[in-house]
Parts: sequence; C-alpha cells; structure tokens
Amino acid sequence: MNKPRQPLLLRLEFNFEIEHAGYALKPIERSIYRDFWKCSHGKRSVVFVIVTQESSRELVTRLKLDEVTALEDYCCHVAPIGAISKHGGMSTLHDALRKAWADVGERRSLAYRDQRKRFNPRTETRFDDREYGALRKKRV
Repeated sequence: MNKPRQPLLLRLEFNFEIEHAGYALKPIERSIYRDFWKCSHGKRSVVFVIVTQESSRELVTRLKLDEVTALEDYCCHVAPIGAISKHGGMSTLHDALRKAWADVGERRSLAYRDQRKRFNPRTETRFDDREYGALRKKRV
C-alpha cells in the first residue's frame, strides 16, 4: 500500500555554532534524498521541512541522527499548516511550510483536514492521557 506524502519538520540543535558544524550538517543534507527546504537558521540550530512518505520515526532512524555526536538535540514531527513568526510572511519557515503543503496538496491531505477541525467546548473536553502521552477528546 502506498502511503500518502506528508511534510515533516526536522529541527536540529548542535553543540556549537552552525559555521563550525558543516562537517556534521552536510552528510545529513545529502542523506535526506527527498524534497526539502532548509529554513529558520539560528546560532546553533537549523530546521528542515521535508516532504516524504515516511513517518517521523522512520526518517530519524534512516538519517541515523542518534549517531551524530555534534547534535545536542533533534525533534521531528508532522509540519504544521502555518506558523506565526515575528517577521510574518518574510520568515523562511513560513515560506517553506506554505511550499511543502502546496506540494502535497493540502486540501486533499488527511493531516490538513485533522488540523482544521475546531475544538468545540460545548460538546467535548480535552484531557491529558498519561498512558499514551497525548491529548485525547472526550464527549461531554
């Protein structure tokens, strides 16, 4: 069965400044093998928006991020539809998210439709489910 494509947001935080992390960053970029945008550069961090059929766990495992000693931390999850930033539409993250969702056809994507559903406090409440580590909906 062919999985639908989805944009993933991968945030990499390095132990030191990006200028000195080229030896660790370039191999990661080369091993992505998917459409991606590099954005939101910080002093010690960089964000990739990657369009792939893999899950977050599969992508992180394939890139072997646990073996990169220059990484202080990383985070990978389904990319949000949009982002609010200080510089608005001039933000590289905002632009990359817009392009990624346009690439997968945001209106047809199940992930897009799930994020658009509004929370109605009159009919449901959300509670923290400690067993599964996520917010769950419960009908009132």
